[in-house]
Amino acid sequence: MYFQRLEDLRIDHDKTQQEIADLLFCQREVYRRYEKGTREIPVWAVIRLAEYYQCSTDYLLGLTDLKESRTELKQFAEPQKICTIPEGERCPFRKSISDYFE
Repeated sequence: MYFQRLEDLRIDHDKTQQEIADLLFCQREVYRRYEKGTREIPVWAVIRLAEYYQCSTDYLLGLTDLKESRTELKQFAEPQKICTIPEGERCPFRKSISDYFE
């Protein structure tokens, strides 16, 4: 559950509930309720916390166990060519308008 992740991340970063509440411009009691799951956390707060903890919003919400965001993961992916066409040749899948008329 993502509520546990909020608490775990805060503790891992040696922060108090008050410090994170100040970051979100809310009262400590409001943030405590976010952590405990008794109050729904607004989207803007999830985004701000993801930026602060340098993790993905999916990770905060419990949708993935990967802490890195997708954009960070993209830098490790090798670019792949879908179709290799020798230079100067026409793509066999691309038709001109004259191909549709006899």
